[in-house]
Amino acid sequence: MVKIEEYSDEEIQRACSFTDLIDKLYNQLEGQFSFEKNVKKPADFPGWQDRFRSAVIKSLGIEDMLANRGEVVLVKGDPELAVDRPKYTIEHFYIKSFADTLIPVYLAKPKGLKKGQKVPAFVCTHGHGQGKDFMMGISVNPNYPNSHWAADLAEMDCITIAMDQWGWMERGFGGLYNFVEGAYAHKMLLLGRTINGLRFFDAMRQVDYLLTRDDVDPKKIGIAGLSLGGTTSSWTAAIDPRISIALVAGYLNPFKDGIIDHNHCSCNYIPGFLKLGEMYDMAALIAPRPVCFICGIKDTTFYIDPARKAFQKVKAAYKLLGKEANCIIDECNLGHDWNGAVAYPFVKKHFFS
Repeated sequence: MVKIEEYSDEEIQRACSFTDLIDKLYNQLEGQFSFEKNVKKPADFPGWQDRFRSAVIKSLGIEDMLANRGEVVLVKGDPELAVDRPKYTIEHFYIKSFADTLIPVYLAKPKGLKKGQKVPAFVCTHGHGQGKDFMMGISVNPNYPNSHWAADLAEMDCITIAMDQWGWMERGFGGLYNFVEGAYAHKMLLLGRTINGLRFFDAMRQVDYLLTRDDVDPKKIGIAGLSLGGTTSSWTAAIDPRISIALVAGYLNPFKDGIIDHNHCSCNYIPGFLKLGEMYDMAALIAPRPVCFICGIKDTTFYIDPARKAFQKVKAAYKLLGKEANCIIDECNLGHDWNGAVAYPFVKKHFFS
């Protein structure tokens, strides 16, 4: 027997709409690891954090990579790329990563360090269309005029390491896949990986390297990035407790506002992640460690009102733990760009006081 139903033209249009389908599926979600649902008192937090962190790592496709990473191996870089500046020097080299791939990096080291002196260090991560050269101030990107935070933090006497993420600069080549990020992301999905998982793993390998240095304070390793770099900064800090402070620029919204309702970069789509939790649940994994979210009031990629909403969700985790001062937002009068006006004093407070 076939049942016949009558729909109005408006009802038919809605029932044929992919947008309506997405909205319906999103509204039916109950994130398995939602902070609000799972954490009611401080004693609940560590267990939730462990369970959710494990689920996040699995969703990224990097479980085995983390379990099997071995000793740190460096490959010599180009001495012609070395830079000498008044307060620090910059050298170029590579760090071996997953499947013997190489992470191209610049490392800035303050001058005049005494024997045995240990200083803070930062992993610096760039956004789409950028690279390590821009973060170190070696090149200038007119679309992101403030994107030299690796140099800024080096001026503050931090050791900074800046990589090229998969898709740009030295890591933009790949035969069929030259500089086409969608190709990077989609092929990884077929292989049971995610391109952002590889990027976060590379950031963690840089932490592995920094921890081998006798001039790095192991309790003062931070991560800082803009846009895709903000993505890498927040997710890496969420899954790697060795990172003790995070500066996250241009990446804080509920997924619905910031990712689903836009035709966004393909790397942002982690399979099934919304069944686990929201972006702000992931960011709450950083708690109680210090985090500064840099959000441009004029940002048209991650709008400020959804950013405020997401920030309050993250702030709730810090409030529960009695660490509200460790979670701040800089609502700067900029677009999708970096701003250090609030972030750098925040670093000085936590790393140099």
